[in-house]
Amino acid sequence: MSNKGKVITILLILLTAVSIVVSGIIYLQLEKEQSQNASLSKKISTLETEKANLEKQIEQHKSELAEANTKLEEADKKIKELTLSLDEEKNKNQEAVASINKDLEEVKNAKADLEKKISQNEDEINSLKAQIEKIKKEKEDLEKKIKDGASKSDVQLGKIVVAPETIAAGTDASLNKDAASLSAPLEGKILVVNKEYAFVVINLGSRDGISVNDTLSVYQKDKYIGDIIVERVDTAMCSANFSDPNLREIVKENDRVTTKSQ
Repeated sequence: MSNKGKVITILLILLTAVSIVVSGIIYLQLEKEQSQNASLSKKISTLETEKANLEKQIEQHKSELAEANTKLEEADKKIKELTLSLDEEKNKNQEAVASINKDLEEVKNAKADLEKKISQNEDEINSLKAQIEKIKKEKEDLEKKIKDGASKSDVQLGKIVVAPETIAAGTDASLNKDAASLSAPLEGKILVVNKEYAFVVINLGSRDGISVNDTLSVYQKDKYIGDIIVERVDTAMCSANFSDPNLREIVKENDRVTTKSQ
């Protein structure tokens, strides 16, 4: 074999060896890539599984979120209702407080009015007490005047004295005279005029035949000015009211009074 043939053979051997080595390297690379590919596929599968789980969890979370939003809206609605109810209750309470304050103010005013009225009543009571004392004094003065007037009176009006000798005579003329005397009106005078309480006191009483509700006529000199009505009768005097209220400004002490003619 020539040298040229040897060289070619060596080259073929080298090329074959290189080809084997390259093939081995390529095979190893392919194995490595297949292994990596399998690993990546496994990872992808795992990731897809995780993704599916995550998507499922996301859907669940979305559902929970939607439920939470619904509950939140309901809670918000309830809060608004409670707030509105509280506002209404607050307004009612404010109105109630305002009404109570108003009632309290009215009670205070009523109390002040009552205290004022009580004070006025106390003043009136004191005034009435003073008037009562004054009336008692006037009554005492009137009784004294009446007693003095009764003791000084020389003529007892309303009494007819018939002498024994006249009775003994027994004539028809004397009987007619006595009958005329009996039917003659009584005559007296006004002792006191009380304008404040609208009554008069007269020097005629039960001993003169005066009774309650008798009507007496009042004269100033010979002028008739009106009537008075007997209210109370004692033995030697009586009190009478004015039939006309205007009379109390006209009637005077010592005015003449007579019983009304029948």
